[in-house]
Amino acid sequence: MDITIEGFHSWMWRGLSFLIPFLFFGYIFQLYNAYSLYKLSVTTETTWHVPVLSFMFLLLFVGNSFTIIRIIYEKFHEKVKLQYRIMSQRLSSQLLCRETEEDESPKDE
Repeated sequence: MDITIEGFHSWMWRGLSFLIPFLFFGYIFQLYNAYSLYKLSVTTETTWHVPVLSFMFLLLFVGNSFTIIRIIYEKFHEKVKLQYRIMSQRLSSQLLCRETEEDESPKDE
């Protein structure tokens, strides 16, 4: 029986960080294909397929690059939020301990 989970978990980020260089290499190859096909469509007499493919590769490059950059930004932003949350919880627990210690200590009268 398989267990399904929703969302993006920390162990997935480690796997994604391994894949990111390979993904960017593929995206650069898409950009290269778009540029090569564009140069072919401008310099020679070609059919309509070449400029359309050039545009499709460019669109694919832009969409993929935007998506992976947005994911990286969100993961770093989420990490900063988590650090602030942990720091605030630590500070609040320290303040709570101080208040309880002050309440329990005998007061000089």
